[in-house]
Amino acid sequence: MLHLSSFSKWMAGVSLVFGTALLGVSCGSSGGDLVSACEDSCAAQVKAGCKLSPTAEMCKAGCAATPTVFGEICLDEFTALTECASGLEWTCMGDVPVPTLTGCVEESLAWVKCQKEAPCRGYCKAAAGCGGGSEDACFQACQAEIAKQGTCDHDLEDVRLCEGKQKLTCVNGKATTPVCVMEKGRYVDCLASSDPCSGFCYLADDAGCPGTSKDACIMACQMQLVAKPNCKTAYEQVARCAGTKGITCSGGMATTPACTTEQQTFTTCLMMP
Repeated sequence: MLHLSSFSKWMAGVSLVFGTALLGVSCGSSGGDLVSACEDSCAAQVKAGCKLSPTAEMCKAGCAATPTVFGEICLDEFTALTECASGLEWTCMGDVPVPTLTGCVEESLAWVKCQKEAPCRGYCKAAAGCGGGSEDACFQACQAEIAKQGTCDHDLEDVRLCEGKQKLTCVNGKATTPVCVMEKGRYVDCLASSDPCSGFCYLADDAGCPGTSKDACIMACQMQLVAKPNCKTAYEQVARCAGTKGITCSGGMATTPACTTEQQTFTTCLMMP
């Protein structure tokens, strides 16, 4: 899957062209047919005749695929922006077709806002009230959680974006899915760079294991590693393996049946004087 942070950086450039740099025209579009909008926009780009202009077919394929990165959450916003851009004059800038800097401000801002909100919007829609809260309450909590992640914020966004495209199961009040392993693994690796306990305990909480809360799990883990600092590397191996192969719940506790070797190494370390 395309990494959300990389995609957002690329689209930010596009959005800047369509947004803050485009002044003076508002197209007033409310969405519509994406296929038709892509055809019109691509025809305008090809017409510019730039050396690096895409073929009409390549352009249309890329255009139609763009909103699917966000699980169709931003389809209307992207369609509106594409329709608006197709009505602008396209010229060559560094051999690349770009629209004349004259419009689509409202459409661009709506598209940028939707991209930012898409991970949590999609996740909370898929979660469908799991845990008893409203979709809006879920969205606010999701946004707040991402904001607390520091350098791992984009990794958690990728997890939520992937989860929003799945059929989630409600387990002990937690919306969860066994897929999105790659995205969860990247997030755990990021967390482990500063605290391996946070990565493993996130996976335990994500799996819906009711034995302990995430905060209690982290505290217990950190106390163990403070008492046995030489075991930190062994625990990091457990967390990394769990991030790749997943966690299951057994007797209400998080277990790693696919990481037996790593778990045994860590357990042996804890038993050493």
